[in-house]
Amino acid sequence: MKYILLVLIALDSFASPITIEFIDELERSQYKDYYIWRYLGQNITPTQARRAFEQTNRVNNKILYRYAKKSDDKYLVKDVECIKTDIDNITDLKEADCISLALTPYKATKLSSSALKQILIKLKKSYPKEALLYKAIASSSPFSELLLEDEEIFLKLFNSVGSKYRREHFNIKLPAKFIKKLISHKEFNRSIKLITTDYSLDIIAKSILEIDSTNLTHHSNFFLALNALRYKNNKLSLKYLKIAKKKAWDKMDIDKVSFWQYQITKEIKYIDELNNSWAMNFYVIYANLKSKKPFKNVYPDIKVSHGKTTFNIANPFDWLKELKNAKNIDFKQMQHYKEVFATNELKPHLAFMETRYSKYKKHYLLRPFEDIIANESKHRKALIYALARQESRFIPAVISSSYAMGVMQIMPFLSKHLSQQLKEPLKDLDEMLDRKKSVRFANKHLDFLEHRLKNPLFIAYAYNGGIGFTRRYLKNGKFVAHNDYEPFMSMEMMGNSQSREYGKKVLANYILYRALDTEPIDFKVLIDSLVSPYQDF
Repeated sequence: MKYILLVLIALDSFASPITIEFIDELERSQYKDYYIWRYLGQNITPTQARRAFEQTNRVNNKILYRYAKKSDDKYLVKDVECIKTDIDNITDLKEADCISLALTPYKATKLSSSALKQILIKLKKSYPKEALLYKAIASSSPFSELLLEDEEIFLKLFNSVGSKYRREHFNIKLPAKFIKKLISHKEFNRSIKLITTDYSLDIIAKSILEIDSTNLTHHSNFFLALNALRYKNNKLSLKYLKIAKKKAWDKMDIDKVSFWQYQITKEIKYIDELNNSWAMNFYVIYANLKSKKPFKNVYPDIKVSHGKTTFNIANPFDWLKELKNAKNIDFKQMQHYKEVFATNELKPHLAFMETRYSKYKKHYLLRPFEDIIANESKHRKALIYALARQESRFIPAVISSSYAMGVMQIMPFLSKHLSQQLKEPLKDLDEMLDRKKSVRFANKHLDFLEHRLKNPLFIAYAYNGGIGFTRRYLKNGKFVAHNDYEPFMSMEMMGNSQSREYGKKVLANYILYRALDTEPIDFKVLIDSLVSPYQDF
């Protein structure tokens, strides 16, 4: 295809500008969005910018803000300027439409009551619902004010403000009648997570201890179960876990419930359930090690034919093309992939397809970076592999929706920072699709993280969510030996769902990779090291 040739030219000419003709030929996807984002950062005309912007697969703020700088659409430019208005300048805005775009519940909590009352006058006529929301924030007693309004206003405010504001104004007992109203709204599921994962919200957490959860999600029932454990109500916790298991469809979620049923009851039948699971996650690993059973369906390598292939490992659109055809892989397709991914460097691609073909019952622990990290310790090697397996399955030409790139999925801003530290100038961001560069840069970043954090789980949190986020979480009473269920409770009670699940998956990968060594990691020591009588970060 013509677009493949254009991509190859672009990838081989790092300093060359991206052209609109190049954009036109790319298949609509998040990969194309990345190139549109880069194109919008060049010296282009409003017409060219519009032509590229109209081809976006998913508009995010990164693309929108760059497009607004190039656009001649005065209405769009004005709207973006409104959205980006600083908190200190919101009260100066005159038009209700602009205020509505600029102001959020979180920003409103940072304004004084008098400033909010000025804004209310401007908003009331055109945006009555938003006015009610900000009226509650402006009140001296927001909670009481909200109870006089409807439950939708309560949920929108509770779910949108920051944790500090919730602790100051919402750590109060919810009336039973009000809770019954809240349960009928799907947004209440998010509220449950916010309540149960913040230990400072102890009063409101107690008020939802025994609510009717039959119409709530699997995740809500699971958080309610752990909330009951916090208050030493094991019977209630098991009730919620039973409902959670019935509602779960993801295998890891089912295994998670079995794990916690075992933690509470110590009944061996739950360990047996985990040992019989076809999945390979932290919960199954725990059961396998406890029972001294070997890991099932784990493969340290995959055979390739060592034949020839036209597949370009550095071209994200070659990989995208294969991904689109791989939703339901049959035997014939699998034979096709064995021919396409026929060389050693394409083992990750073949393993990815084999995993899908097996319905995720085969688990490949490839080690494709031995030529890059040969001099690293067993621990560092396992950590790099654990992260790369989760980030990209070792496939170099991967670009995320946030434009993280390569096998180690490094964000553009971090790539530039690491290039300065390593004194390896980046002529073009596409260089991060080179697996050797990606691993070198990630290895440098891990030097920074490991100097400050002591466990692979914490390092995984920081790699995904940032070190600031991780240190705040660790300082907030988590991973401290104050109950019978640590560190497992703290592993489940992180409010950031992405980092929470990412951390467990990377930790599982790390344990599996260390198990391949002649000197495997001591699981008990690894887990015990997560908990301290106190944390000092």
